[in-house]
Amino acid sequence: RDTLATLIINIDIASLIRDTGVSEQKNFRCVLVDGEGNSLSDSGEYTNAQIKSIYQQIKDERFAVASIDGNQYFAVYQEENNEEWGYVYFTEYDEIFREINNNLKRVVLVCGICVLLIVILNSFFTRDILSRFGGLIQAFQAFAEDISHPRAQEHSGRKDEIGTLYQQFDLMQEKVARHIRE
Repeated sequence: RDTLATLIINIDIASLIRDTGVSEQKNFRCVLVDGEGNSLSDSGEYTNAQIKSIYQQIKDERFAVASIDGNQYFAVYQEENNEEWGYVYFTEYDEIFREINNNLKRVVLVCGICVLLIVILNSFFTRDILSRFGGLIQAFQAFAEDISHPRAQEHSGRKDEIGTLYQQFDLMQEKVARHIRE
């Protein structure tokens, strides 16, 4: 087989991934590997043996938490071109866990604020409704002591259920007073 030349293509995978915006995480790594897990691209501070170790732990599962040198990494393997080569994507598992934990704390905080807001609003509305019923109870007590007591007109103009209740009380008071006079 005669060859005129050999073409060597060097692709900066880390810059390519960073430029495409696939990950904004600082410790995210993407390494091109051959079918046996040997690194074909720059793997930064990780040795070929470490990359191969991650590859061996995840190649059958496609993604997993892999351990190297006592540290845990979340890793994903993407196979290309009939298992001749692929990509190993990985990041520190502790960083993912920390982000999930921070997000969980934010969710709990927002839920806590919502619950507190609901309790405050519920207390406000309950107090408002009960004070209106309190006025009606006072009108009943005054009516029981003195039938000629003036009507409970403070809420008679309302168009809701409480206003209807006051109107019915005023109507009842008028009818009772009329019956007494007759």
